[in-house]
Amino acid sequence: MDKLCSHWVGQTNLNTCNCSRKATSDYLDKALTSWPASTPASERGSDVMRPWDELADWYWQYWNEIETGLTLLKSSDQIPSNPLRDELVGLYFRHVHPLCPIFEEAEFYEKYYLEGDDLAFLQCVSLLEFQSMMFAASLHLNSHQICQTQYTSTFQCHEELFKIAKNTYHASHDASPITSTRAALLLSYWSPYDSEKQSNSYWVDQAFEKAKVARLFEPHHNLRAISSGRRKLLWWCCLLRNRLLAFGLHRCGSLHEDTSPGTLPSQEDFGLEATSPQFMDKASKQQSINNFILQCELSQMISWILQFQGRRDSGKESERLQGVVDASELLEVSSLLSALTEWGKKVEYPLEDIAERFPPGICNMPCQLTRIFYNSAIVSLCLSYTHLDPLDFSPIAADFAETALREVKEAVSRIAKITEILAYKVDSNDIPLSIGAWITIPIGVKLVFIHNSADFANPASEIREMHSLFNVLYILKHRFTGGKFLCNMLDAVVSHIFLAGGKNSRQEVTGLLQDAIAIIAKGLAHGIVPNAKL
Repeated sequence: MDKLCSHWVGQTNLNTCNCSRKATSDYLDKALTSWPASTPASERGSDVMRPWDELADWYWQYWNEIETGLTLLKSSDQIPSNPLRDELVGLYFRHVHPLCPIFEEAEFYEKYYLEGDDLAFLQCVSLLEFQSMMFAASLHLNSHQICQTQYTSTFQCHEELFKIAKNTYHASHDASPITSTRAALLLSYWSPYDSEKQSNSYWVDQAFEKAKVARLFEPHHNLRAISSGRRKLLWWCCLLRNRLLAFGLHRCGSLHEDTSPGTLPSQEDFGLEATSPQFMDKASKQQSINNFILQCELSQMISWILQFQGRRDSGKESERLQGVVDASELLEVSSLLSALTEWGKKVEYPLEDIAERFPPGICNMPCQLTRIFYNSAIVSLCLSYTHLDPLDFSPIAADFAETALREVKEAVSRIAKITEILAYKVDSNDIPLSIGAWITIPIGVKLVFIHNSADFANPASEIREMHSLFNVLYILKHRFTGGKFLCNMLDAVVSHIFLAGGKNSRQEVTGLLQDAIAIIAKGLAHGIVPNAKL
């Protein structure tokens, strides 16, 4: 039997095997079936296993090892080669890491750039993690860089690198929970905005599942594999990605709030990265860290809004259809709006100043994203209350309707001004696809009021803001598959608005606004383009 085993091992040696997996399997299966059938273990009692029983057990255990090895070998061949790999590493730490700081930057830099072995970096990150990093970074490649690769388009590059990482994820059954959490978070940046199941929110759910196994919500649990500070940052990246996706894609039901978030991240949690950055200057790194902490802080208010809207829409649907809005609901909305406004006073102007002072491509984009998130939270909170008829509600409700409409218009205008900076002052390859979900509702609001209003104080400014929003959408359309979907969805919104014709009364205009927003919300939540309807 030893001789036969040696023969089989030689036939299936992972370094020399040129046959396909199926051919290898057929060979082993045929050889095994030449032995007499074994007696089931339940019938053997205490008898010693016969040779063919031992062989069968050995075969299945050994073949499982072969399958795992073949999978890993196939994946390792799909690590991008240099110089593309070096470019992707730099893009990752300049554009993805500031928004999702899940790795020890200093440790990775040392292993990747300073160790002699070309693959030494796989000592500090797994193959799965590195492939996920390559995918996330590829979303910021420019067309010239992609022309230097085997890929024929940005769309093909993004999709192929995503598939490689996704397949490795599903094949890595023995990956640690922390490794799987990191990989899933990065794979959540795959957002074709279609009905594909394994995109954005799916991967955040995967990340949470693994994060809970690793008990990342307990900062001092099992510090052998990862520092206490980085554990906290990894947990907050799960919370932040979940809240932003649930909010931006109008998926209240996907919110994970069953575990305490713990205390907010701090500068100290970033360790050596905060004092000795490797991919940007120290001032930019400090601002990048501060911005991440601000986003975590803002995400708490976003979570409160999502939970409030979930309770409101599930518990009061019948009353809402009858046009009933009670005082307690308005009081809660007012309280949330006040909290947002106070946070904005503390943060909005400093962020605006930072965005002006720092050069494009360093820490400008994350700061602009935070400003968009903040203003979008105001729009989402107030939008439902713009349609309250002053004749049908109490004076308090009528006053709040006017306040809500003013807040929506002002916040949308601020978002449009931010997109003007992105469209004309920021490298288009720095702009993440995720921003698309956050500018569709401002575009819808602008479309409704431009088509149905003639009382603008500054019509030229309104048109310029509209152009800025569409310019960013145009950039996304030509860089991402998801950008094409967003344009198709807004085509349905435009059709609905123009088919509805001009509206005269305030109630008609705000009613049309609610319809347009419903089309956008349904499209983003379900990955479909609803038909325009009257």
